[in-house]
Amino acid sequence: MGRNLIEFSRDASTVKSVFRSSRPARSHGGLAILYGNLAAEGAVFRTAGLKETWLAASGPAKVFNSEPECVSAIMAKKLKKGDVIVLRYCGPRGSPGMPSLDSVPHALSERGLEDQVALVTDGRMNPSGKTPAFVHAAPEAAVGSALSVIQDGDIIFWNFNERTLTVRLTDTDIKVRLSRWREQEKNMRNSFLFRYSKYSSSSSSGATLV
Repeated sequence: MGRNLIEFSRDASTVKSVFRSSRPARSHGGLAILYGNLAAEGAVFRTAGLKETWLAASGPAKVFNSEPECVSAIMAKKLKKGDVIVLRYCGPRGSPGMPSLDSVPHALSERGLEDQVALVTDGRMNPSGKTPAFVHAAPEAAVGSALSVIQDGDIIFWNFNERTLTVRLTDTDIKVRLSRWREQEKNMRNSFLFRYSKYSSSSSSGATLV
């Protein structure tokens, strides 16, 4: 005869696995939405597993326009500690379709950079718990936003407690850069994907076809 749960639990540790709301495991939840001039409609920040020092930090941007370009730079050791990867044109319209950017966290792990760099993307990703990552950043780069015109070396700041994600650029700086920005050409044979790339709503609105 097997034993029931009561019998199994008699030898269990006294350390509680399920915490009461009055005594939580951490003072904050594992997800937050941050806003700022880099994500006016918000970006998802997963804090579970992160070092406390990553909850408020800053670093210079390293900008990539595609997942393969980003992975190549990581594997070629072109990133250094403190860099903030900006991976754009990966959102609903930019991809199009918002596929998961799974090769990026794998490359960071391969190069031992999981807890050395941060990442901002308008795409979808399941990052390592060690990497401060801001995903689903909206509005996405494909529609013309601050994300479209950020450049290598621009300083990105974030603060979990204040729920902010910003780049050190004034509204005028962004406006001037956007005046020179041009939408990327899309070479697609699939008519549905082309339509989706033109008319999909923002990830903050569900990435639905409108």
